[in-house]
Amino acid sequence: MAAGQPSHVLVIEESQFLREAIQDLLTNDGFRVTAVSGGAGARQILETRVGEFALIVVNLQVSTTDQFDVLAWLRAQRARLPLPILAVTGTTKMAVTVERLRGLEAAGVQDTRTLWDQLPYRVRALISQREGDQRAAVRMPSGLPVNVRIGQSWKQGTIGNISRSGMFVKLEAPPASDQHVLLQFILPDIPRLFEVQARIVWAARRESGAPVPGMGVEFVGLDETGSSQLNAFVRMELEKFGALPAR
Repeated sequence: MAAGQPSHVLVIEESQFLREAIQDLLTNDGFRVTAVSGGAGARQILETRVGEFALIVVNLQVSTTDQFDVLAWLRAQRARLPLPILAVTGTTKMAVTVERLRGLEAAGVQDTRTLWDQLPYRVRALISQREGDQRAAVRMPSGLPVNVRIGQSWKQGTIGNISRSGMFVKLEAPPASDQHVLLQFILPDIPRLFEVQARIVWAARRESGAPVPGMGVEFVGLDETGSSQLNAFVRMELEKFGALPAR
């Protein structure tokens, strides 16, 4: 990708409705998007133009109607296709989802029910991790509550996604970038209340056109135990979905 050019995303989605929705969401957020319905079209693009792309978004329910299994091909090509994959899944049974994820080594899993809320932020986080190495930790979608202290006032938000180094907090009227906030949250199966100072890296407001208001924050001064607990939680959750290989 040429310097200064928007990041290019390849979308493999069989449903015309979802394909156009994903393309619109990402294009409106500043990405270049090439969208294909699946199968041989995706293979041809990845065999000849793979260097153009920063990320692949693929629906796990893509069929083999054109006699080509794109998921099987992506699994077989992972060694030479070092692109992060964001796997999209709908209401498929968990066992089916896990089987389709197996061997794909997806960097994340996106539920179609939260597509409009989360997709641009998930894509941006994954691309930032690859291109700038800014977030060397995988991120896990979440819907857990989080208390946010801004100055002397408290607000309640929702964790959009979380890693050991930061999170996206869904929050109405978030403060501007570079401000510091205090976060309080609890994670399942971890017997502690996290109280973490964080710096706002970027903020999205409704008046600026953001479909989901909130802020991306970077943890400041999180102790090593807390960082390890967060990383273990994220990896454990992703392994449940087969998005990461079990260790």
